[in-house]
Amino acid sequence: MSTPTPTDQLADVLERIVTQNSYAAFQNMRLIYKYDLSMNIEHWLRLFDAKADRLFLGDQMKMDQLPSYLPINIAQWLLSNDSLRTWKDMKKALIDTFGIPQAHQKQLVKNKLEGFNQGALPSRQFKALFESILQELPSPESTFSREILRSIYSDSQNCPNVL
Repeated sequence: MSTPTPTDQLADVLERIVTQNSYAAFQNMRLIYKYDLSMNIEHWLRLFDAKADRLFLGDQMKMDQLPSYLPINIAQWLLSNDSLRTWKDMKKALIDTFGIPQAHQKQLVKNKLEGFNQGALPSRQFKALFESILQELPSPESTFSREILRSIYSDSQNCPNVL
């Protein structure tokens, strides 16, 4: 094994400094709102992952940050589980343990959409909230047909076919 050159040593030191500064910065910053048990964990993890990706956080940083966003009992379970060594494994374990079946989640979203009414909300705000509920679907493949969405959207607005 060869001895590292001074340039390699300097690059290594600089990389460690940048990593330490990143960790320090994220101690004082919130990526996303905290997860609570009333939320769909799969949807919440997608939002967490997307925000972390936009900030160019690596998988190790995501794994280190995640417990601070979880209820203490889930964080303790996660931190004590030695088999979760990758970000992918961690997400899968959380979804498998604390998630709900996809068919049930789809039905919950449908019920939420059907119970959602525009009322006094401006049209743009109503549309944005309607779309945010759709994001709670477990996967893009599990979306509703265009006809069902049109029907629910129109019924929620109490006006004919606007979608």
